[in-house]
Amino acid sequence: MTDETLALQLVALKSLLSEVEQRLGRAPIAPTGLEDLKSSVDTLRISIWAIMSAGKGARSGSLVERFRVHRAVEMLEGIRADMISGRMPLIRPEFDRLGEVIEGLRQELRRLMP
Repeated sequence: MTDETLALQLVALKSLLSEVEQRLGRAPIAPTGLEDLKSSVDTLRISIWAIMSAGKGARSGSLVERFRVHRAVEMLEGIRADMISGRMPLIRPEFDRLGEVIEGLRQELRRLMP
């Protein structure tokens, strides 16, 4: 398999997963097989991290860190969108902790990136 073929497969997989996510958002109940899909996606994510971590050269570490930050941003954007839309109930203890973590991160960013 060439790098170009792999790149095309990755684009197709991302598109397919986005489509599944949109359809799941419109589904009245969780369909059969959703737990298996979640497990497979988690396994794939862990495998990707392992592959990136085992990469060669100084660049591999920075790729993993960029991936982690990118993923964190996506998750926080998703949480924010769900809160604004009312799809996510405001669960007090968890959101209190999330706010603390975000504020701590904000302070560290200010300290490290003047």
